[in-house]
Amino acid sequence: MTDKADSALSKRPDPVVCSVQNEVRGRTPIDEREAASIERTLAELDRLEDPFGAAAGPVHVTGSAMVVGPRGVVLLKHRRLGLWVQPGGHVDPGETPWAAAEREAVEETGLVIAPAGGAERAPLVHVDVHDGGRGHTHLDLRYLFDGGGADPNPPPEESQDVHWFAWADAVARAEPSMAALLRHLGSYDRDVAYDEDLADRVRELIAAERGVTEQRMFGGLAFLVDGRMAVGVSGQGGLMVRADPGESDRLAATAGASPMEMKGRPMKGWLRVEAEGVRTKRQLSRWVNIGVGYARSLPPKVKGSTRR
Repeated sequence: MTDKADSALSKRPDPVVCSVQNEVRGRTPIDEREAASIERTLAELDRLEDPFGAAAGPVHVTGSAMVVGPRGVVLLKHRRLGLWVQPGGHVDPGETPWAAAEREAVEETGLVIAPAGGAERAPLVHVDVHDGGRGHTHLDLRYLFDGGGADPNPPPEESQDVHWFAWADAVARAEPSMAALLRHLGSYDRDVAYDEDLADRVRELIAAERGVTEQRMFGGLAFLVDGRMAVGVSGQGGLMVRADPGESDRLAATAGASPMEMKGRPMKGWLRVEAEGVRTKRQLSRWVNIGVGYARSLPPKVKGSTRR
């Protein structure tokens, strides 16, 4: 292989870096601090040869986890800094930032967690650039995870001060720069309501299914089968349905149904059914069966984290 070819290969964009850039670029900042953090992070991702390597230089990406559930949000007391913060840390070699966030959260809290909403990958909910101590600057990417409702059980080598906090208590206790994010997440969780009557009708239809769990999420209530989202009662009204991506266009042509959108782009395999489309038991049963059937076709999802 020629030197020119070697040089071209070395300059080939890293797909993980590109994915992170796109996600960070797509963030709508919650305040001026996050806006500045997004701008700095994007500049550093362009500049740094190895943005994920803590040993590569003093400026690097870190991954942290906002672990939420019916009890609020999980915070831990940092043993060196003495501050109440979210779990998180450095990205290991070969690891993605979202995988690092999940691994660190499991290691530091002992909780069984999963990406919020039954997604394959935890959504990015905040970007923050801050002093990491010891001359380091952390480009912290914060991802959202569902922590269920169990008590934290940190291993002996980690901080033992790990607790669930109600949102208002978390704002009062946490490191001050986290206050805006906690208020944002807490107010969203509090304000978004879903149709409880529709949720009860879904429960009745899905009651005989094995492996069903419910997750209160931002935007509604999801019904998962073996850890995979099947349907959800939307905070925007109506039903969210997960379906075979190859069938989603045909199903979206059904009266009352449409593709779900994220940032203005349709999401293959995800449908939104208006309330009028699930008015009768027969209508609702059809969509629930589609969602459950597709969830059953997928491998059971094992919660938790392993090193990648």
